[in-house]
Amino acid sequence: MTRYEILTSSAAPARGPVPPVLCLCAEVPLSGRFVERLIAAEQAGAHLILLATSPGELMSPIAALARLVVTEDEPTVTEATASYGAERVIRADPHNVASWIARLPTPEAMTTRRRVRRALRRVPGATSLHSRFARRQQ
Repeated sequence: MTRYEILTSSAAPARGPVPPVLCLCAEVPLSGRFVERLIAAEQAGAHLILLATSPGELMSPIAALARLVVTEDEPTVTEATASYGAERVIRADPHNVASWIARLPTPEAMTTRRRVRRALRRVPGATSLHSRFARRQQ
């Protein structure tokens, strides 16, 4: 599976499994297939990252959905830090995804523990067994 997907207004969003990282550009319209892809990404627990090149992009409707901001523009870094907090701003070239993607933490919904729990929910009786085991570990 691809490690990331970049949603731009000129390209239709991909279909199929959602990658762990979904990069959002400010000009992406919040309609149709884009909204469907964002909902699927949110349900899968993927990182929603805004690729910002100017402070104005932090005010776009899509920016409200992003959990992290990637930018290298100094005024944008300052504004994003004030809006999102320093821990949610990555100072890097937003268009060179390979340079910063390795610094991202694993989304909580994609950790091994969470994936095992989801798989166990599909097995009858396994959920109660898992709950008992988890209580003993505490």
